[in-house]
Amino acid sequence: MMAKEKEAYTLVDEATYLTNENNLQVLVQGDKSLLNPYGVIGVKSAKNPKVVDSFISFITGEEGQKVIGNYGKDKYGKAIFTPEAKKR
Repeated sequence: MMAKEKEAYTLVDEATYLTNENNLQVLVQGDKSLLNPYGVIGVKSAKNPKVVDSFISFITGEEGQKVIGNYGKDKYGKAIFTPEAKKR
């Protein structure tokens, strides 16, 4: 919003760009140096140690990757995240 107000340039990830109403012109897109990866790291839980493993298995598994790959398609016409879980 500020870039538009100031008629300035900004660097923003595609998910943020798509989820905010704006009229900014995209100048560069798709370069690997612009990737904004997310990750999941398990932390041992004294109360429920299996919960961590179950969540990681879901989010990196076929079903979770499908959810990630479809998220936003209905609203924005394209997914706002790219599923790229590495097999462990």
